[in-house]
Amino acid sequence: MNFIFLKYPLAYKFYKFFITSGIGWLIDILIVWILVSAVNIAPFFANVVGSTIGILFVFFASLYKIFENNGKYIIIKLIIYIIYSIFLILAMSFMVQFLSDNLAFNKITEYLIIRIVPLPTALIAKIILTPISLILNFFVMKNIIEKIKF
Repeated sequence: MNFIFLKYPLAYKFYKFFITSGIGWLIDILIVWILVSAVNIAPFFANVVGSTIGILFVFFASLYKIFENNGKYIIIKLIIYIIYSIFLILAMSFMVQFLSDNLAFNKITEYLIIRIVPLPTALIAKIILTPISLILNFFVMKNIIEKIKF
């Protein structure tokens, strides 16, 4: 395993980012679950809150533990990442809402959700969309942290 990481440093960064993002994702999912299930907030707004907290966690963890940051322009990098994240969170929140609404009316999916996986459809939708945002976030964050030097 170490040989692969030594030969492919980008793979090692992605592995560390995957683990860090997994922790951020768990934070995000927990917040969405609580807000949708216990507080009865719409999936769109629950996803905005959960994603924002999760993304900030991943940014700061990645800044210091994964990517090669020169220690400069952290505030500027954070602002750029926040702007990117706003667009991503809004796009993903619309998709979570759309999938959540449509998953609830599909008889097969409804059967699976009610009988096999008793989770709110918003969480199922978020799980479906997670790989897309994970890969996109890795490359965007890598470029913001490592390439921005001004």
